[in-house]
Amino acid sequence: GVLRIDPATPARIHMSSAFGSIHAPDGRTVSFGDSVYATPAWKQGAPSLDVKAAAVFGSLRIVQ
Repeated sequence: GVLRIDPATPARIHMSSAFGSIHAPDGRTVSFGDSVYATPAWKQGAPSLDVKAAAVFGSLRIVQ
C-alpha cells in the first residue's frame, strides 16, 4: 500500500512491522520492530497529525 503525506503537514508516523516492510521518505526501512518518521513541518509540542502505520506480512510505502 501507499500512504501519501504532504510534507507541509505537521505529522508524525509511528511505523511498526513484522514479516513485512515500511519504507519512509527519508530512506529508512522497517522490517521488524518500530520506528518513527516525522515530516519536515513537525515540531515538538505543536499540534500535529499522529498516524499509526503497521505492516504485517505486507508492505507500505510512505511518499510525500
